[in-house]
Amino acid sequence: MFKYLKDEKLKLFWIIFHTLLGLSAIYTKWVLIGWFYIVLISTFISLFNKEPEYVIMCIACYILGFEILARGVNASPYIPSEIGKYFILFVFSFGISIDPTRKRNILYGVSLLLLSIPGLFFASYSYKQIVFNYLGLLTLIVGVIFFSRHILTLDKFVGLCRIMVYSILMLCMFSVFRASSFEKLEFSVSANFQTAGSITNQVSSLLGAGATIIVLIYVAGKSIFNKFLDIVLLLLFFGVGLISFSRGGVISGLCAILLILLFPRVKKNKRNRGPLDIEVQNISPLSIIMIMGVFAISFFVINSISNNYLYYRYMGKTEREIRTGFSKDFNANKFTSGRTNIMEGDIDIFLNNPALGVGVGNSAYYRIVDGKAYNIASHTESTRLLAEHGSLGLIMLIMIFIHPIFRAFNEKNNFQRLIIISLFTIAITVTFHNAMRTCITPVLFALTFLLVVPNNIDKSYFAVRKTSFFRRKKPLPNPLATPV
Repeated sequence: MFKYLKDEKLKLFWIIFHTLLGLSAIYTKWVLIGWFYIVLISTFISLFNKEPEYVIMCIACYILGFEILARGVNASPYIPSEIGKYFILFVFSFGISIDPTRKRNILYGVSLLLLSIPGLFFASYSYKQIVFNYLGLLTLIVGVIFFSRHILTLDKFVGLCRIMVYSILMLCMFSVFRASSFEKLEFSVSANFQTAGSITNQVSSLLGAGATIIVLIYVAGKSIFNKFLDIVLLLLFFGVGLISFSRGGVISGLCAILLILLFPRVKKNKRNRGPLDIEVQNISPLSIIMIMGVFAISFFVINSISNNYLYYRYMGKTEREIRTGFSKDFNANKFTSGRTNIMEGDIDIFLNNPALGVGVGNSAYYRIVDGKAYNIASHTESTRLLAEHGSLGLIMLIMIFIHPIFRAFNEKNNFQRLIIISLFTIAITVTFHNAMRTCITPVLFALTFLLVVPNNIDKSYFAVRKTSFFRRKKPLPNPLATPV
């Protein structure tokens, strides 16, 4: 199946196919379920053919849209609600096992795994709570080990991103046409469940990731489909994210895109370029202003359609404030839709149980806010790690946040640096409003460990590659099959 999905000649067909697949999910879930099992069976067959590791990367990216859309159409038990975690965890583990001789940078991933295990000894007896709270972290760890030291050419990386965009397009079509017209949408200061069902945060997060991927490929001088279609999809993803009234995914995508456009890049001429460098386009200030202007126009248009409710939503106003015109002082908890209370409760749990925390899935049972029980699952992965894993969670938190930043600032390859910065930004910001409910964070975070190289690379270069954890031990031959 993935042989055909990555075929550039079939791009238009797959765009139409996934558009229709998303539309069909509005009326029936059985078409989606049928396609899922076709993909599932073909994946298992492909794992024993050529390039099984690339197939694993493809399915990890493609399953992101399936996971969220299946929840939106209530496809469980035919497509389990946690299918992304189950399936991706399996294929990542399989990918590691089929090539045990590959020199992987396993120290980072194994350290995270060992630090996370003690929390399981005090875990909730509910299997559902363990899956809900721990499996996302475990998928991230195994994904990091799998992607570590994997090498893809730029064209293959673009193909990987295209497959991800197909699944996001399917989800986007479902969301945008769920309501028959904008006039019939009932806008309020809450997330808009008419456009995205009960999965507004998850839809918005994936749409923000899709917009970021399109811009990331653009600065490498490539396109997902072509420049016109890429611009259309960029505006579509951003617009539907706004219509969903879920702020997290839109803000995540905007932050990542701004970092791609504004992050300083070392200017190199062809003579001074490193052998693994991929040329990155210089974005002029005028282009940045135009791109931000398009986003601003989209915001104002949708705000006008929603009768200013989009503005009220992003300002954190309540219905009472809108009706009375009276606005209290800024309240962080109001702006974060109650997540600040959850975070404060998690921090209190950590302070009361600093050694090993209260165990995986137990924070909801220990959380007290303003003297009352606040039995709600953690929506922020960072504070969940503190509450449920204690001091070991604090170490994991530092490793997850600091290590990619360190890698980005020490990376000499401009495009590789942008991959780390953009995907890390999406992966981490999503955890602040959606924890690890989906595989968006595990997959995108793991992708930052992938090495993307020019298309004309000589792969024999990597056969003699000798590296320490941070730097090469000795000079290496020119890896290019043809001089730059």
